[in-house]
Amino acid sequence: LLEGGYCLKSLAEGAALTLKSLLGDPCPSLDMTSNPCTSIIQTIQNVIFAHQKYWKCFQVDFLLSQSFKAISMYSYDEEPLSVFPTVDCYPTQDISKIDEFSVLQHLVSETQLLNINNKVCVSFDLIVDQKHESSESGHPECPGRISAILNMYNDFQLTHRLLILPSREAEESELLLAHSREHVDEMSNLHKLSPSELSEKEKCYDSVYLTTDTYKVSTLASGCLLQVVDSVMKNESASGVAVIRPPGHHAELDIACGFCIFNSVAIAASYALNKYGLKRIMILDWDIHFGNGTMRAFSSDPRVLYISIHRYQNAKFFPCSEEGSHKV
Repeated sequence: LLEGGYCLKSLAEGAALTLKSLLGDPCPSLDMTSNPCTSIIQTIQNVIFAHQKYWKCFQVDFLLSQSFKAISMYSYDEEPLSVFPTVDCYPTQDISKIDEFSVLQHLVSETQLLNINNKVCVSFDLIVDQKHESSESGHPECPGRISAILNMYNDFQLTHRLLILPSREAEESELLLAHSREHVDEMSNLHKLSPSELSEKEKCYDSVYLTTDTYKVSTLASGCLLQVVDSVMKNESASGVAVIRPPGHHAELDIACGFCIFNSVAIAASYALNKYGLKRIMILDWDIHFGNGTMRAFSSDPRVLYISIHRYQNAKFFPCSEEGSHKV
């Protein structure tokens, strides 16, 4: 929240919207009216500088421009007030300032203050939870993962507070948002293969097992996530969770990898960009493994910011890619 100064309207709006967000309502989407002025940039940089010693998130050099000069002490020569007036104490604004404030009034009138009844939606498919099982005993990507999470929801008495969405399979055109035609066709034909043929085909991939159910469960996983995207973007829900398997962030454009068949997050992000015209999306990938597939899907797309928190170990930890280094 930036101090509104002598503009009571902007101060009041900033305080109201901040409180609204703290109470759990979605932040309104504001159109950018102009580039931030120099004084605002300097103020933000001074706030960062003042907090750098205490907040680790600010302890990176590139947050401050090379020309930045910190204000270490503010000098004030006037005699401090002992009594502070509370009414009729703001300066009268001239015509030019009043014209500038009309921009603020336009923002206020155009801002949609959404009151969404469903705070969180969830999508899952229990059929998926019983299929697509490795022949390897004790495999970590196994049936039961979804039901285990849902059982925890019940234990914490969360289920009755969630909007439960129906599951669906992702359509072929949706899979093609993040994958090549060759990869989609290859996965869709797995049900035709014998167990020995599937076992042989697994050797073409890095840490992937295949079954006759692989395509169906993978399209259901992606489809469930798209259901969440639709619910949030249509203002039916403020936020959402997709409890799905198999995972997806290792799957690349034309190949499965690391238990992942289709990259559901990459599909969902592309879907949101194309269907709803979003301008910016941030993907926070919090996993012990680097999400190589998701990173490569958007490496040249300025609309998507991909952040991965993972174990790197000098590229010796799966997927053993130097692209997972913080220096990339």
